Amino acid sequence: MSEHNLWTMLRNGLGHRGHLVRLEFNPTPGIPDVSYCLKGVEGFIELKHAHEFPARSTTAVFGNQGLRDDQIAWIHTRTRHGGRVRIIAQVDDQIYLIPGSYCRQFNEMNGHALAKSSAYYAQLPLCKIEWNNLYSSLRN
Repeated sequence: MSEHNLWTMLRNGLGHRGHLVRLEFNPTPGIPDVSYCLKGVEGFIELKHAHEFPARSTTAVFGNQGLRDDQIAWIHTRTRHGGRVRIIAQVDDQIYLIPGSYCRQFNEMNGHALAKSSAYYAQLPLCKIEWNNLYSSLRN
């Protein structure tokens, strides 16, 4: 799977419940990949994908392939002012919903830290109840 496939899965799984838009243009450096509105709750989602976990459990999953400095700055500023930003990270067949408040730590998280900081976790493919749980987690 890829980041594009992650977007497609998200759009197909949640799109009928609200309005999700992939931001293909970049008006401001660091803006996340997706804007959403789910029953009056608006926010942004940054999508990250890794094919597999590192061989050593203490190694960062995303490292320098994670959030760029401008993304960290944008997410940190938005969340500091009360905005809703989430990072949906997929590693192999696992999905993590990470609150944007963890943006500064995200790149250094190993698998255990990803799981510990997640507001929601599931394995693919997501069934109906898991889509409901992800939907609720994005609105909280």
